[in-house]
Amino acid sequence: MPNTLSTVLVISASALFLYWLHQRRRKFFNLSSPYICKIFYGTESGTAERYSYRLEKLLSQSPRVKVSVSNLNGFDQESLGYGKNYLNVFIVATYADGKAPDDVVGFDNWLRKRKDTFSDLNFVVFGLGDSAYLEFNEFAKLVDRRFHQLGGNRKMPVCLGDGAHNIEADFRNWQASLCELYEFTECKVDALPTPSDEYEVIHPTASEIKSLGGAFTGEPEHLNSYLFNAPAFSSNNPFLAPVILNSEIYNCSDRSCRLIELDFNKSDIKYVAGDHLAVLPRNSEKLVLTLCSLLNVDPHDYIHIRSLSNSKKHPSHFPTPCSYLTAFTHYLDIMFPIRFDLIEALISCTESEKEQAFLRNLIEPKKDKNGENSYEQWILASRRGIVEVLEDLPSCRPSPDLVCRLLPRLQPRFYSVASSARYQPNRLRLIVKVVEYTSLTRRLHKGIASNYLASLVPGNTVPVYLRRSEFKLPRSPLTPIIMVCAGTGLAPFLGFLQERTFIRSKGGRLGVAMLFYGCRNRDQDCILPHELKEALEGGVLSHLQIAYSRDQEHKIYVQHLMRYLSETVWSLLKSRGGSIYVCGDSKTMARDVRQTLVEIFQQHGAMTQLEAEEYFQELKSTNRCLFDAWS
Repeated sequence: MPNTLSTVLVISASALFLYWLHQRRRKFFNLSSPYICKIFYGTESGTAERYSYRLEKLLSQSPRVKVSVSNLNGFDQESLGYGKNYLNVFIVATYADGKAPDDVVGFDNWLRKRKDTFSDLNFVVFGLGDSAYLEFNEFAKLVDRRFHQLGGNRKMPVCLGDGAHNIEADFRNWQASLCELYEFTECKVDALPTPSDEYEVIHPTASEIKSLGGAFTGEPEHLNSYLFNAPAFSSNNPFLAPVILNSEIYNCSDRSCRLIELDFNKSDIKYVAGDHLAVLPRNSEKLVLTLCSLLNVDPHDYIHIRSLSNSKKHPSHFPTPCSYLTAFTHYLDIMFPIRFDLIEALISCTESEKEQAFLRNLIEPKKDKNGENSYEQWILASRRGIVEVLEDLPSCRPSPDLVCRLLPRLQPRFYSVASSARYQPNRLRLIVKVVEYTSLTRRLHKGIASNYLASLVPGNTVPVYLRRSEFKLPRSPLTPIIMVCAGTGLAPFLGFLQERTFIRSKGGRLGVAMLFYGCRNRDQDCILPHELKEALEGGVLSHLQIAYSRDQEHKIYVQHLMRYLSETVWSLLKSRGGSIYVCGDSKTMARDVRQTLVEIFQQHGAMTQLEAEEYFQELKSTNRCLFDAWS
């Protein structure tokens, strides 16, 4: 009897505690009053914007929540919400070098410089990044850290979405946690949004197309901009650069690398060595026609997307009217591994129950993410785009309009400029490795941009625009520089050497320049060795160290040569105030070089690992250690 009584008392006490906790939580969040959720996004490729509107639609399922969405590129601090019934949500992307997206620089500067503290400001942050990069989700971390430092109330730990794995799952799980925290029980995270009530797809006649001003043929935003191609040139109005030269660099049959020269004579674009050139690529005609065949659509039929909401300035993520051929060639990424929203939409377009179950299984949460039929393996690791999914699931036949609505926008590709405008006026060079590989499905995959560029011949034009970079030579040409790279990472340093050649030709004095460069074989894939030799012999380059990784039994990489000359590296950085530049693959090369630098600081600076890491960060914060890395 005493045991039974004790059990009853424990259960009763627990029930009372849970009731008290629930009431306290309701009082804290004031659930009886409407919540005002203000979503702010900073986007690089459009994904953060898409996620913001998905969250808006999810939270709008609750009658207790009022939601607004704003782009941080026009941020006004007066738009923040204060008080216990307000929640400020920041969904922000991080560019590869750890910086804020280009359109969010104003907000970034404001947040970094603000000194006044916030009062009663609630916030959460979701970041979009790629763990392959050293500066993974750095901007999201900054936003979270600064709002917290300034007195904001962090309602959830910052969520670092990882594009290298399954960022869709990251976002859905984060949404679920947010809804659970605020007891938004009416919001069903499992129900992915569809755009059907936001805009409609119509198929205009020739007269209707004429009344709309004409059809887009590949212009990114402004109709007929390619016809006139007038400055100022930008991402929305790229310059059609004529190709002057497109030649093979490698001396081997199984790989290809192109030297491409563009004519900038008729542009007002002024570039500096180290800048990036954005190329607007196009999908291969073969792949586009294959997709049109699978969708049973005439590629020359026209499509127009019309908004059903007065609140949306841009009803679609690509300009219309245009033909399906134009949409699939210029605007939509038909090779991108398909996302959760498209998979869910495909289920209702699939006749076979077995294939329906297979698709449904892909997007269900799993403990084993390495299973053969998991999203991580079947989609991400196998790099299955819409074409391959439709080929592998023959009963899945979505409408072409559905596919157009749910495929992501084809993004520009960025290449380091491999020339100096002062040395080579009105011309710009690119070094482009042509990407080809066999996927896990045993299909040949070809890189969209690199194969497009490789196909160009002199006289063709390519849409481009310039993006400024901090990857610049020191102001004083006397400052010692150390350059570290592998493969096509040599590109910006070719521009640096041209710049130094120009300075020397005008009688200028140069400081020490040391280059560590890595490639596989001396006789096969060494990029422009004659230019490196001329720079060395002409005094433009002081030290040249090339690591040929496959010319001997044991592999030699740039970090091995850096260790061999570690005392010189340390002296140039510490004693002579030099700068170091690293360009290459972020997954391996850039990480290995970073680790090597830390080891050199420990060895020659008598530092602990923590002190060496701090010195590395000091060099980075003062722009004396710069990385230009890609995934």
